[in-house]
Amino acid sequence: MRSLLNLLATGEGCDLVIICEGQFFFVHRAVISTQSPVLKSEISFSQFLDGEAYTLENVSPEAFRKILAFIYRGTISGYQGVTENNGVVGITAIELADRFPNVNSFLAAIRGGAGSGSKADTTSVGRRAGSGSKGDVTSTNLSSVTTEQKWAILTSKQRLLDTPYDNSPCGSPAEVMTETEVYTAAGKLQIVGLQDVVLSKIMAWMEKELRKGSPLSEDLRLTADNILRKEKGLVTPFQSLCTRYMPAVEQDASLVSLLTSVDSSTWHLLSSMRVQWRAENDQLKQDLLQQERRTRFLEASIKLNQSEEALFAGELTSQIHKLGESLNATQENHKFAEPKIDGLNRTIQSQQTEILQLKVAKLGLKDVNRPNEPARLGNDREDVVAKKPELMSKVYEELQTKYQKLRSDFTLLQTSQGRLKNELKNEKQLNQKLSKQYGETKSAFNIFMSDVNKTGSCEGCKRRWNFTVDHQK
Repeated sequence: MRSLLNLLATGEGCDLVIICEGQFFFVHRAVISTQSPVLKSEISFSQFLDGEAYTLENVSPEAFRKILAFIYRGTISGYQGVTENNGVVGITAIELADRFPNVNSFLAAIRGGAGSGSKADTTSVGRRAGSGSKGDVTSTNLSSVTTEQKWAILTSKQRLLDTPYDNSPCGSPAEVMTETEVYTAAGKLQIVGLQDVVLSKIMAWMEKELRKGSPLSEDLRLTADNILRKEKGLVTPFQSLCTRYMPAVEQDASLVSLLTSVDSSTWHLLSSMRVQWRAENDQLKQDLLQQERRTRFLEASIKLNQSEEALFAGELTSQIHKLGESLNATQENHKFAEPKIDGLNRTIQSQQTEILQLKVAKLGLKDVNRPNEPARLGNDREDVVAKKPELMSKVYEELQTKYQKLRSDFTLLQTSQGRLKNELKNEKQLNQKLSKQYGETKSAFNIFMSDVNKTGSCEGCKRRWNFTVDHQK
């Protein structure tokens, strides 16, 4: 892979000579044509030296060197060329002379003919190819320079075109002036993308000077005056740049006068808009401060809500656990109460049976004590009554006492049974209440957990939760 710039410096494959103020540049039609539609059109119709050369007017050699460096950026794949230890040698002066015979004759004609010792008449050549600049082979005394030497000079100068185009900002007023020439030439030749690059370099230097503040430097005033009066395309970008540093610009009467003279309508419009921009900017700052305060408030609210939600989740979990324990205890009490009630029922039935037996015995004793009904007693009872009246009276009293005691125990059992039934009823009601409360609490907790884990955001402020709830049953 080889760079296009290296191909330009070596002159390999060149098929056109562009003459710019007496300096020769060996270029490639295919590369030039893809980057400049103007050059593509003009070189295709050029008849200078039978189409071997094209004379570029109103562009300085220094500006054209930068243009070529920009055009010849990039690489060519699959092409190595002729190389040596220090790089590419490229085409020789003899090969160039053979490739451009009409240019060779042109150089020889400048000398005044091969072998002639007289000084050539360069008047017509100067009009066609330019003269008087550095590297101009038509200047100085050419009578002592051979055609081969001229080709050697041209090829050596072509080797100097190996410096890539520098995209960094301009570093001095002189560089700004040169780049302004490049900007003008790029617009004239319609070099694709070059004007934007040059504009950014120039404005970067201007902004650096404006950023220094008041008083503005003399270099800035003089440079701005030169480039704005020379190139109108730089006026609007520079005026827009000045609006960003208006406090310093307004204090410089010379710069304000310059900006007004080059484009008064645009400058007045930008100046008037600046007041509105400043008011809008102040309002935006106030809005930003309010938004920042609101953001801080919302962040604090979110943290508070998160802590409250975490506490609420803990309380719900604890309450669910306690309700579960209470429900289990109630169920256990219910299990133990039912056998106890069954036992009381059996005891009551036994007591009732025993009371009935005592009642029967009591009735029997009454029958014995009745004098008018002796026939109802059996023979055994008559004997007992006749033999032991005191004993029967004592037995009757004991049965009466036992009956009263059993009656009292029966009443206590009935009271105890009623109390147990009431307690069982209360337990059932409490069980139902706890079950309902447990279900409601569990449902509320599930809704809360779903809102946090699945929805992922607060329903009120729509902010995202930064925690999840993990609850195992």
